Amino acid sequence: MRFQSLGRAATSVSLIHRALLERPLVTSRWLSAKTGLSPATVNKGLVHLQRLAVVHELTAQKRHRIFCYGEYLRLMDQGTELPD
Repeated sequence: MRFQSLGRAATSVSLIHRALLERPLVTSRWLSAKTGLSPATVNKGLVHLQRLAVVHELTAQKRHRIFCYGEYLRLMDQGTELPD
Protein backbone atom coordinates (compact mmCIF):
# COMPACT_ATOMS: atom_id res chain seq x y z
CA MET A 1 0.00 0.00 0.00
CA ARG A 2 0.97 3.68 0.04
CA PHE A 3 1.97 3.80 3.70
CA GLN A 4 5.63 4.70 3.20
CA SER A 5 4.64 8.27 2.39
CA LEU A 6 3.28 8.63 5.94
CA GLY A 7 6.73 8.80 7.51
CA ARG A 8 6.82 7.80 11.18
CA ALA A 9 3.14 6.81 11.14
CA ALA A 10 3.74 4.15 8.47
CA THR A 11 4.50 1.37 10.97
CA SER A 12 1.37 2.00 13.04
CA VAL A 13 -0.84 2.34 9.97
CA SER A 14 0.57 -0.91 8.60
CA LEU A 15 -0.31 -2.74 11.84
CA ILE A 16 -3.83 -1.30 11.73
CA HIS A 17 -4.18 -2.33 8.07
CA ARG A 18 -3.16 -5.92 8.86
CA ALA A 19 -5.76 -6.04 11.64
CA LEU A 20 -8.39 -4.71 9.22
CA LEU A 21 -7.65 -7.62 6.89
CA GLU A 22 -8.64 -9.93 9.73
CA ARG A 23 -11.76 -7.97 10.64
CA PRO A 24 -12.96 -5.36 8.10
CA LEU A 25 -15.62 -3.89 10.45
CA VAL A 26 -13.97 -2.63 13.63
CA THR A 27 -13.99 -0.22 16.51
CA SER A 28 -10.89 1.71 17.49
CA ARG A 29 -11.03 -0.11 20.86
CA TRP A 30 -10.75 -3.49 19.13
CA LEU A 31 -7.89 -2.21 16.97
CA SER A 32 -6.06 -0.94 20.04
CA ALA A 33 -6.40 -4.32 21.77
CA LYS A 34 -5.44 -6.27 18.63
CA THR A 35 -2.39 -4.19 17.67
CA GLY A 36 -1.16 -3.16 21.12
CA LEU A 37 -1.17 0.47 19.99
CA SER A 38 -2.53 3.22 22.23
CA PRO A 39 -6.05 4.48 21.46
CA ALA A 40 -4.60 7.85 20.39
CA THR A 41 -2.21 6.16 17.94
CA VAL A 42 -5.00 4.00 16.54
CA ASN A 43 -7.22 7.04 16.02
CA LYS A 44 -4.41 8.93 14.26
CA GLY A 45 -3.79 5.86 12.09
CA LEU A 46 -7.46 5.66 11.20
CA VAL A 47 -7.40 9.32 10.16
CA HIS A 48 -4.51 8.52 7.81
CA LEU A 49 -6.40 5.53 6.40
CA GLN A 50 -9.50 7.67 5.87
CA ARG A 51 -7.43 10.24 3.96
CA LEU A 52 -6.04 7.43 1.81
CA ALA A 53 -9.64 6.23 1.22
CA VAL A 54 -8.87 2.82 2.72
CA VAL A 55 -11.48 2.97 5.50
CA HIS A 56 -14.54 5.03 6.23
CA GLU A 57 -16.50 5.65 9.38
CA LEU A 58 -20.03 4.26 9.53
CA THR A 59 -21.35 5.86 12.71
CA ALA A 60 -20.59 9.62 12.56
CA GLN A 61 -20.27 9.71 16.33
CA LYS A 62 -17.59 11.06 18.66
CA ARG A 63 -17.41 7.84 20.67
CA HIS A 64 -17.88 4.14 19.89
CA ARG A 65 -17.24 4.71 16.21
CA ILE A 66 -17.26 1.83 13.75
CA PHE A 67 -14.92 1.78 10.78
CA CYS A 68 -15.26 -0.24 7.60
CA TYR A 69 -12.67 -1.45 5.10
CA GLY A 70 -15.25 -1.34 2.32
CA GLU A 71 -13.07 -2.16 -0.68
CA TYR A 72 -11.84 -5.32 1.02
CA LEU A 73 -15.42 -6.37 1.73
CA ARG A 74 -16.38 -5.71 -1.90
CA LEU A 75 -13.50 -7.89 -3.12
CA MET A 76 -14.50 -10.70 -0.77
CA ASP A 77 -18.12 -10.51 -1.99
CA GLN A 78 -17.29 -10.77 -5.69
CA GLY A 79 -18.85 -13.83 -7.21
CA THR A 80 -21.21 -14.45 -4.31
CA GLU A 81 -24.20 -12.62 -5.76
CA LEU A 82 -27.46 -14.53 -5.95
CA PRO A 83 -28.76 -15.27 -9.46
CA ASP A 84 -31.66 -13.18 -10.75
